[in-house]
Amino acid sequence: MRKTQTLLSAFIICVTVCSSFTTPQKNDDESPVNTATCLIGAGEYRLALKTLKDCDALFADALRMEAYNSLNRTRKAIRYGVEYLDKLGRQHIKDGTVSLSSYVSTEVQDVLNRNWKYASRQVQKRLAGQECNAQLQMMLGSLYQINGLYDEAIEQYDKVMDYCRGIGLKDFGTDWLCTWKSDCYYGLVDYDNAVRTISQAIEANNSRDYYQLCRRGFYYMQQGKFNEAMEDYSKAAKANPNNAEAYFGRCAVLYRQGKLDEARVEYGKGIKIDPAMECLEYDDELMDIVTEFSKDI
Repeated sequence: MRKTQTLLSAFIICVTVCSSFTTPQKNDDESPVNTATCLIGAGEYRLALKTLKDCDALFADALRMEAYNSLNRTRKAIRYGVEYLDKLGRQHIKDGTVSLSSYVSTEVQDVLNRNWKYASRQVQKRLAGQECNAQLQMMLGSLYQINGLYDEAIEQYDKVMDYCRGIGLKDFGTDWLCTWKSDCYYGLVDYDNAVRTISQAIEANNSRDYYQLCRRGFYYMQQGKFNEAMEDYSKAAKANPNNAEAYFGRCAVLYRQGKLDEARVEYGKGIKIDPAMECLEYDDELMDIVTEFSKDI
């Protein structure tokens, strides 16, 4: 599901967290990086690139990527985006950590996906000779997933998870990778593995993550396991009472069962919290079910 990709900006696994490019680590290159950041914000992309000439600070390549992307020089932007990820990944492997910054997840992914086949080739070239580069492999898996190559995406996520386990990072630290994998299995119409994989994430979080509970509830509903689906959506509503998706999910389950009056009650709870159903913006299938039900109200 596309919604999974939006979570890339929300989840972080690390021992030490990587900051975003707007707050670079202090070093000799801090001044050109900060100057270039301001210039890019002002739309002065070529001047920003000139400012970054010979700058080898970690975030300089991320800024070059953004500048070239804004100038519609996509391949150049992709190459610098991959360079940035490579450096970041090598740094965190060297110091025994894994991290995913919000800038990596939102900006770099968007740029690389503009020509994802070319980007994938660039990533694969950088991965040659490296046992694991978590940054590159997470991004490669994400590109595969976005473009429907689910088996390939799962393979990359597994490599990252194996590396994480190798440095002692497991359970809660990698639960979101299980969430991504579960969506890949769902894309392959492998509901059993989708449920099994996301259950690992839910167990790691002690059933506190309402999004993960909603996802498993939806998988159960697609399998016709309505009792299990209702249980998960109910847990999600308890974990976050302001989570309209849980109520829309309960509505969909009841609607599928033909319990229209009860479905109407749950629909009303969801609409009261989220009148525009924005929580379902990236969840097309659940949106379709709820919209179909609402036509008869």
